[in-house]
Amino acid sequence: MLRGDDVVELQRLLTGLGFPMGQIDGIHGQQTTDSLVDFQLNAGLLPDGVCGQETIQVLERLGTRFGRPDEITHLRERQRFLKQSAELHGYKIFLAETGGLDAVIASLRRALTDTGAEVLTSHHPEWGNHAEQANNFDADLCIGIEIRNEDPTICHFLGDHFESPTGKQLGSQICGRLVPFFGSIEQVGMRLPLLRETRMPALLLRVDDVEALVSGHQAMGAAIAMAIREFVEVGLD
Repeated sequence: MLRGDDVVELQRLLTGLGFPMGQIDGIHGQQTTDSLVDFQLNAGLLPDGVCGQETIQVLERLGTRFGRPDEITHLRERQRFLKQSAELHGYKIFLAETGGLDAVIASLRRALTDTGAEVLTSHHPEWGNHAEQANNFDADLCIGIEIRNEDPTICHFLGDHFESPTGKQLGSQICGRLVPFFGSIEQVGMRLPLLRETRMPALLLRVDDVEALVSGHQAMGAAIAMAIREFVEVGLD
């Protein structure tokens, strides 16, 4: 069985060949197995989900013909937000929370749908469940919000070998928009389930000031929606 860096290399090769499994995180989970099976089917190999010698040889041979996976991922994410419009028509956005933030999610949903986005919301205690729903929805962007007893942060995916370019850039823009509500907010890269198990760019907002969150949820929803609109209008760097 592949482990650690071997799994990372497998994920990098599969991603580079057009069989993404979410994030490159070195974890050989179900999404990596599904991507491997898809590759094997397309390559005329036995689709057993096992990375045997024959599969490795074909992966390595084909992998040399394409660009680096991080470059390909950057290109994919850039193409995802190519419309360069201040409106969000045609974009699918998934919103999630783990409890107690229904009003906040509802306000953000209204702000996003008002500008044309198709929005699906989810209320469940497990982030892995949210990630699965976001993948099934085929969202362009996933945003989660939770209450944590720590300084406010907005998190994007950062692994040992990969960082989400959309998560980093959009997260920075949302941070700027949320300063009036929290005074300061830190942007950090992490490998949380919502961030690593989604197949689209994802962000997780963690806040501790429940009063500010609840009392200002309408203005906060509008601020986050504005940051997303600005990002879509300009596009990924």
